[in-house]
Amino acid sequence: MPDDLPADAVPIRMLGPDDTGSGSVGPGTVGPGTVDPGYQRATTPGADSVDVGFMQDMTTHHQQAVEIASIVAETAQDPDIRAFAREILTFQSYEVGYMEALLEDWGQWPFSDDRTAMKWMDMASAPSEMPGMQTEASIQQLEDATGSQVDALFIPMMIDHHRGGVHMADYAAEHASDPRVRDLATRIVTQQNGEIADFQRAAARLGVPL
Repeated sequence: MPDDLPADAVPIRMLGPDDTGSGSVGPGTVGPGTVDPGYQRATTPGADSVDVGFMQDMTTHHQQAVEIASIVAETAQDPDIRAFAREILTFQSYEVGYMEALLEDWGQWPFSDDRTAMKWMDMASAPSEMPGMQTEASIQQLEDATGSQVDALFIPMMIDHHRGGVHMADYAAEHASDPRVRDLATRIVTQQNGEIADFQRAAARLGVPL
């Protein structure tokens, strides 16, 4: 796979002062990238909503993926694996910024690392126990690895991490109330399912057991 991002990748574009992110003026806007304050007040999701829960939990989930990818982008032996890691760094760092910006607009950021996660899916847990989250010991093992060991550890780790993220995003895409959250969740499902397929092909090529 080339180092450049694939042509079919689906980034989440941040909203700028002259950009709605969709190329059109949607409900609740009074001009490109400007939200009608009355609309925003009427539709701001509450702290116990699917929207806020998903965005907070997916921020934490993405932050761990970025941590993992930052290790592998420098230490993986296979050039495709390094490219995969750089894609994760690019997309998920960008999405973290997008999610934090929306949460701040809603008065829900910053949020506690000690919160109860996954209540919005009726799967209450610690953030470290969300679907796909990796243990500190596993991440340390990856950090200590060298050469092909990095590739062999990273591929199944990130497949598991992505599957957890897809599980969460699938639910949010169906149940969130804010169209921006549903759109983000749908894009995460598409992007991460595509990356899982890439990882599986790489595992077959490199002889990494899954």
